[in-house]
Amino acid sequence: MAATPLVAINLELCDDGANVLAHFLKRAGYTTYRLHARDDDEAYATFVAAEHLRRALAAAGYDPR
Repeated sequence: MAATPLVAINLELCDDGANVLAHFLKRAGYTTYRLHARDDDEAYATFVAAEHLRRALAAAGYDPR
């Protein structure tokens, strides 16, 4: 299976925006994404992408406990 190319995204958020997004991503689970996805595959792909975003926010200091 060929690797999917990565996409770099530069995103600027205010402090409050980064904080609330980090909290949302902490609380959102597979069920949240499945509710809005066409199927299980799309829900899983969205969940994985959101986890990458959550990790990037954590690396930037927005890691809610």
